[in-house]
This record gives sequence, C-alpha cells and structure tokens, in this order.
Amino acid sequence: MAIEEFINTHNQLTIFIDPEIEGLKLEIKALEISINTLSNEKADIEKLIHEFGIRHNKELGELIIKILQHRKEQAKGTPQQQETEEEFNTYQPKNIRNSRKNTERQANFVTPMW
Repeated sequence: MAIEEFINTHNQLTIFIDPEIEGLKLEIKALEISINTLSNEKADIEKLIHEFGIRHNKELGELIIKILQHRKEQAKGTPQQQETEEEFNTYQPKNIRNSRKNTERQANFVTPMW
C-alpha cells in the first residue's frame, strides 16, 4: 500500500506555467494595438491621397487636357504622334468621368429651403 501511495503521489501530472508565455501574450496584444494604429494611419493617408487626386483633377484637369491637346497637335506628322495621342486619350476619359460624376452629384444635390 505504501508503494501504491508513493506511485500515485509521484505519478500525478503537474501543471507547468511558463512565465515566458505570459510575456509573449502581452507582446502579441501590444503588437495588435500597434497594427491597428498603423492601419488607421494608413487609411487616413489613403484618404488624403484620394482627396488630393480629386482636387488635382478639379483644379488642373482642364489645363492638363489643353496641354495634352496642344502637344498632340504639335506632334502631328512626327514619330511622337502616336505617343502623344495615347497620352491624350488615356488622360481624357478619366477626367471626363470625374467631371460627369461631379456634375451628376451637383445636379442631385438639393439645397434645403429653411
């Protein structure tokens, strides 16, 4: 019987708590917070870039189209003709789409009468 008690007391599993695991869990939480902060910063920067693109098109879009049109006309009959036509054609649809969207938004906007 004494042998059985000895075996039972020495055969039991003991729970080992590794202090390093707790430290790693805390580090994971800190890194998750850091990732969330950086993701928010990235979203803010992307929003600023998008707003800049909209303003750039609004402020300079017509001028850029005029410049590209002028370059296209000057390049007629030269080796650069195809390149300047492609530049003009690739820029113009973007600008026209944006101006159409802005016009549609303005047309759909109703000012309250109070």
